[in-house]
Amino acid sequence: LWSQLYLIRWTGPVNTSNDPYKDTSNFSSSEIGLPLHKHVQNVTFLPNRNGPADNLDIKKAIMNYGAVTAVMYFDPISYSSTKHNYYYNGTTTSNHLVTIVGWDDSFSKNNFSKTPPGNGAFIIKSSWGIDWGDNGYFYISYYDSNIGYDTDILFTAENPNDYTNIYQYDPLGWTGNFGYGNPTGWCANIFTVKSNEVPRR
Repeated sequence: LWSQLYLIRWTGPVNTSNDPYKDTSNFSSSEIGLPLHKHVQNVTFLPNRNGPADNLDIKKAIMNYGAVTAVMYFDPISYSSTKHNYYYNGTTTSNHLVTIVGWDDSFSKNNFSKTPPGNGAFIIKSSWGIDWGDNGYFYISYYDSNIGYDTDILFTAENPNDYTNIYQYDPLGWTGNFGYGNPTGWCANIFTVKSNEVPRR
């Protein structure tokens, strides 16, 4: 995902107050030098859910580390703007990236406009600003057909002052390759340090 590449190259994250959401923008203002809020050091891919009750990995990740990034399919017809909840049970692939910040196992199935088979919902933070949903949040049913089934990611980060420099040749992930006919090859990443640094492991 582009979000991973954006974060692990230390382009972000930045504070929302410095870079508020704009639905007409195609780029992040962080590209023009806004101060970084954190440095992402690790990206963990969680196992995909096997069903509506398979939520332990997501819950543990939230309790131990914080929010979990996930994809969903957003269809306005499946969203209740009065109760701020969502349930979709179709087959369309995901089209929106959200953050799972919590859950409610007892959230009633009767709260949804279209009733899912059972109770329970994740608490979701969207990227559409505080004027959407309940100050930017909403509930999504455990029985939703997309949430948690593809690319659930946990980012862990540190204070940006912990590290001074980042050394890399691939700031956007895999951007190219080369090879030759021999089955054995040798290569190296060579960097010139910018100061007297001690690597942390």
